[in-house]
Amino acid sequence: ASEPGPVLCVAWHPATVLLASGAGGSLDNSVHIWHTQTWGLVQKLQHVDAVRSVAWHPNGALLATASDAVRLYDVRTWDKRKELEGVGSVYCLSFSPDGSMLASGWDDGIVRLFATKKGQMLLELSGHIGPITGVVMSPHDGGSWLASSSEDGSVRLYDVQSALHQDDTILHEGMPELEPPPASLSLEAGSGEQAAGALLAGPDTGAALTAVGGAAAKGADLAQAAVGSGDQEPGSPSGGTSGSSAYINSAHVGVIVALSVSPNGRVVASGGADKRCVVWDAHTARPLRQITGHGGQPTALLFSPDSQLLFTGCEDRQVRVYEASKGWQQGATLKAHRGAVTALAVTTDGMQLASAGVDEVIKLWEVRTRTYISTLDLADLEDQASVAGPGGAPLAVAFHPSSCVHLAAGYSDKVVRLWDLSTPGKAVVQALKGHFSKVSGVAYSPDGSQLASACEGELAVRIWDLTRLVEVKRIVGEVAGMSWMAAGLLAVHAPAWFGLYDVGEAGHSPAYEVCKVHMHGGAQGVGTMATTVDAVVLGAGLNVWVWRGFTRRSR
Repeated sequence: ASEPGPVLCVAWHPATVLLASGAGGSLDNSVHIWHTQTWGLVQKLQHVDAVRSVAWHPNGALLATASDAVRLYDVRTWDKRKELEGVGSVYCLSFSPDGSMLASGWDDGIVRLFATKKGQMLLELSGHIGPITGVVMSPHDGGSWLASSSEDGSVRLYDVQSALHQDDTILHEGMPELEPPPASLSLEAGSGEQAAGALLAGPDTGAALTAVGGAAAKGADLAQAAVGSGDQEPGSPSGGTSGSSAYINSAHVGVIVALSVSPNGRVVASGGADKRCVVWDAHTARPLRQITGHGGQPTALLFSPDSQLLFTGCEDRQVRVYEASKGWQQGATLKAHRGAVTALAVTTDGMQLASAGVDEVIKLWEVRTRTYISTLDLADLEDQASVAGPGGAPLAVAFHPSSCVHLAAGYSDKVVRLWDLSTPGKAVVQALKGHFSKVSGVAYSPDGSQLASACEGELAVRIWDLTRLVEVKRIVGEVAGMSWMAAGLLAVHAPAWFGLYDVGEAGHSPAYEVCKVHMHGGAQGVGTMATTVDAVVLGAGLNVWVWRGFTRRSR
């Protein structure tokens, strides 16, 4: 027996001589049913995408196939009985021992559990940060446990029965819980549960408010109170958490590439590939001002600590300052660099601004007078050749939270450098080495004892102990950006999700995932992120999402 495309999976019928095989390729995407005594073709089930897994119901009456959706076929007639949809493509399948449930693993890192008879989704089990490569339900206890494997290199166990009966998924002991969000942006779901998130439509789509069912394991149940057409679902939180989200339908006509949220949490600024910046009211989702006049794409946005100033860095080599007291009109232009601005940072007291550029220097500015102070250039470190190295462009910069003379910068030569400017006229630099590619993000912990750094393509965030200057922890997975929040929580985002990680104290317990929110439905790929003490702001495609209310429960 042969198929015209690559064969990706096979499964024996539990009681007969039938064999199912799934294929996928440019020539054919189908399931072939073979008679294994004659090797004749019994049936061909055509699919639109590659078939990556096939599974027979324990009693042999149904065949499940995994492709762009899960499909159930009646073995007697080979008619399609049900089509079970999720997000993305399905990679693997497993029936419970009694056949009442079907587990499926998807490329968005979610395991979805369906009721076989009615076809409704029972659970969405998250925790993985890569596509699911295998699922299996325990054979000896009615399928009360489910194991999943992923491209992220981990195997996770889920207590399915507890999740079904208690609306709670037990991933491992000791996972901290999060306090429910404030009621201002939540609705009661139809089942009476606390809403996990709220979707606030922007000015272009009418006023619509939608809430997502509160339990992470309940899936996509929606309760709507809509005045307009708001039908997008912001995301699904996991790890025993709920959080409220405001969705801003953007005024941009180009993908959002830069974000910042004011420290007081009232204003969000977004910069787009359309060369515009928009200042938003974070609570009403209304634009306060549309800023034009940039000579290129905004590359960095940053609010001052008192939330009264907005700094923008741009491809046109300039840093601009906008003032809240003037309705966010431009107050000054700093002719900063000889190439595009790559990053901005401001001291905790708001007195100094740092700008980094592709011209391989960092410049310091006095905020009050909008005047130049000095330049930090690796080429000037003649007596510190070991840390200066080959050099490169600084791509990320951050001031120490309690010092205006200590700052960290991530460079294109794979090195994180710590600048000490405490001695007038002489900069002392220390190097943190170990990244495999350009360092695209750096962030101090709130107490300044640790530094987080992210690297393009490395699939990890490294946590450094700044007393010993050594790496002490690592968060593994696809990472596009990160930012510290309060109480040692590190916010990390990838194109399809964001998560909060408890990093703890340097040298103590490893960092572990507190919660994860999968962005799906109306959300496009998450391209940028900003945080305040208790809010996460995401730029996804042309839209902005604001999640609030992440605080710890007391133990």
